[in-house]
Order: sequence, then C-alpha cells, then structure tokens
Amino acid sequence: MDRRSFLKQASAYALATTWTMTNLEQIFAATPPAKRNETREPGKSMEHRNLGGMEVSAIGLGCLPMVGYYGGKYDKKEVLHWGLSEASARSIRRAHSVCPLSAVQSEYAIWWREPETKIFSTLQELGIGFVPYCPLGRAFLTGIINENSRFQKGDRRYNLPQFQPEALKHNMPLVYLVEEWAKHKGVTPAQFALIWMLSRKPWIVPIPGTTNPDHLDDFLGAASVRLTPYEMEEFDDAYARIDLMGHRADPFTESQIDK
Repeated sequence: MDRRSFLKQASAYALATTWTMTNLEQIFAATPPAKRNETREPGKSMEHRNLGGMEVSAIGLGCLPMVGYYGGKYDKKEVLHWGLSEASARSIRRAHSVCPLSAVQSEYAIWWREPETKIFSTLQELGIGFVPYCPLGRAFLTGIINENSRFQKGDRRYNLPQFQPEALKHNMPLVYLVEEWAKHKGVTPAQFALIWMLSRKPWIVPIPGTTNPDHLDDFLGAASVRLTPYEMEEFDDAYARIDLMGHRADPFTESQIDK
C-alpha cells in the first residue's frame, strides 16, 4: 500500500511514530523502563497506564510527539505506535483495521463530555487508549477565570462560545462545584479536574498543557489521588443538575471535525 492510500484509509492522524523514533516508551514515563523496578522515594512514583501496548505516565503532559508516516510503502512492521486526533467512531474502526491504533486524542473535560457518548464504547471495545487535550477546560476549571474575565484577540478563547460573557456567567456553577469537591479532596481545582478524569477509565491519559513550572507541579499532584465509585456517582449527580451554555468550538471549526 502506498502512502496516499494509507492516509486515505486511515483518515486524519496524529500521535504517530515509526521505528525512526527510539525510546518512545520513555517519553511519557516518569522513569526509564530499565529503572522502573528500583526503589523510589515516597511521593515520587507515577502511575503508568497502557495505551495500545505503549506504557505511559498517567498524566501525559503533552509530551508525545506528533509525526506522520513518511515511508514509500506502508508496512505494519515499521510502525511502533500511532493514533488519530478528533476522529469519529467510524474513522477509528477504519484506521484500526489498517494498523492497530494505540490512542485517540480529542478534547475532553468535565464541561465537555461528548466523547463519552460518541467514541468511548469503541475505544474500550478495541483496546485503544484515550488522550484528552484541554482537560482543564482551557483554564476555566482551575478557578482563575470568572464571569468578568475577557479575552483579547490572539487568545484562542476570544471567539469560543464557551468563553463569551453570557456563557461564562451562566457556567460559573460548574466552577463552584469543582472548587467544592477540590476542597473536599484536599486538592486544587486543577488537580480535581485531572483526578476526575483519571478516575473515569484506566485507559485515559490527559495531556494538560502549561509553560509554567508551578502549574506543572500542581498537575503532578493529581497523579496519586482518585475518586471512589461512590464519589464519582455523587459528583455526576450534582453535575447533571447544572445547565451549561456554549459549544467548545466556533461553527466553522466544528464543521471541520470528523463526526
């Protein structure tokens, strides 16, 4: 199969890597594979999760390189791990039939849960990992944004429906709920947003992005805390009573997403 046919069948792709990428397992790992059996200092360990045969840390931190398949002819033996971004269940099945997928990336957060009904059952059936981006709701779930926040041109949130003044005011009850639960668990709101996600499925690895070392330390604090099934149910019951306003993307962008 030539490259054009491969890409046509596999649809949009990301999170892909070939044999030219070495030590891939170490990219997400808290420690290199050879050292994972060594004694670690208390509080320094990181849970590892399996994404289609690739062992990664529970919090991905956006480190997985996005490269494509560049060979003249496609050969399954030359592909270590690969995945799709913003793919529908149909595209996931088509791509997986060409070459087994390791992971699918999509936006997912407490306030945007569409993947649960659109692709989760397919991912679980096929044994494919899920890598959510924007797990903190573009900072909305951290508590640093309020109903009076405004965004300038150049900020990705400037024209997003969820971040328009009316929507911000309307959606603040969700922030209050997250803050309430964060206090209950003794964590920060950002940590709770990640803890909630990590508690949902063992094959979810969120990739919160940051350029701030302090924020990075905060994210890592979520690695060792989980919600019990009862707590998950209790939170979801409260969440279901909150009416949210605004879509995650502008109409044009949404029209380009595979559904």
